Amino acid sequence: MNSSGWLRSIMAVNFSEERFLITVADIIGKEFVSDIIVIEILKDEFLISMGGYSTIISKDLIKKLKGPIGPYRLDRYILNDFQIQGFEFKKTRSQYIRYVFGIFYENEIKKEDF
Repeated sequence: MNSSGWLRSIMAVNFSEERFLITVADIIGKEFVSDIIVIEILKDEFLISMGGYSTIISKDLIKKLKGPIGPYRLDRYILNDFQIQGFEFKKTRSQYIRYVFGIFYENEIKKEDF
């Protein structure tokens, strides 16, 4: 794991669910050079919107996703939801996106990722 993965793990443990979500959303927005909006629509439920794509996530789910299994699971959840809606990108576009989708080594890259 590189230093950004290590830092992400520390953030996942120490940030509240809302702060972690806002941080992750900001990183996704920067990755795709797009404005991203996070709005609390109900108590403990958030809407994340970028371009024409959006998803709703609960505080409980954020808590589960930021757990000890992997610090990029929240990013993957949001991006998978956007992909289902038609958002397209290559999973090899950057080191960050490769980490989000668990591609850590060159030999793990599949043909369809290009």
